[in-house]
Amino acid sequence: MLTDPRQEPCYTAAEAARLVGLPVSTVRRWLSPGQSGPVIRGADATARASFLDLVELYMVAGLRKHLSAITLRKAVEDAAVRLHIDHPLARRSYLRDGGCLFLELEGAILHLGRAGQLAFPNIIRPRAETVVFAEDGLASKWYPLGLDNIVVINPAIQGGVPTVDGTRIDTRTLADLVDAEGSVEKVARIYDLEPRKVHMAWAWHDMKGPRSRLAA
Repeated sequence: MLTDPRQEPCYTAAEAARLVGLPVSTVRRWLSPGQSGPVIRGADATARASFLDLVELYMVAGLRKHLSAITLRKAVEDAAVRLHIDHPLARRSYLRDGGCLFLELEGAILHLGRAGQLAFPNIIRPRAETVVFAEDGLASKWYPLGLDNIVVINPAIQGGVPTVDGTRIDTRTLADLVDAEGSVEKVARIYDLEPRKVHMAWAWHDMKGPRSRLAA
């Protein structure tokens, strides 16, 4: 039976943190089972994140300034249990099609996704616009800098490291070579890529900084 690469726990907490722009301690806490359970139901007992976990971490990162971790945990848990689904924050129905998170507070149901309730759509929808969904409704690719940028994270390509869209070239390779050669144009010729794509890859690396296999 073939495994879904989107479900593979391939990112350490440190790698996930760099990709979604959060402190490692926060990501580790959200992924790790604790007394009150994880915010994101990590696919691995050692708190490694799958691609779907990564997308959910990115969405939750946008909400963390507006909702407490306890509220987020309860909302995501309730959505998963109530609707019998996993990864609610990596699903088109929640992120694009007007769905919402449900939270039961003192017997009343709070719809976190409806207009007037914590501006959930205004926070989530711009982030959702960077995600491409598969036919099953789950996220399949993530463009962390937006769809107009060439940096893409596709769990089916190169184990989910950031790559140049439409290729299997990981952005770390390009960025490291630009640093070594001192020339975007030279690296572009080596890989037969447009210089602007090489520059985007290098800029992504420069913005994120060194980070083991995800230094991209």
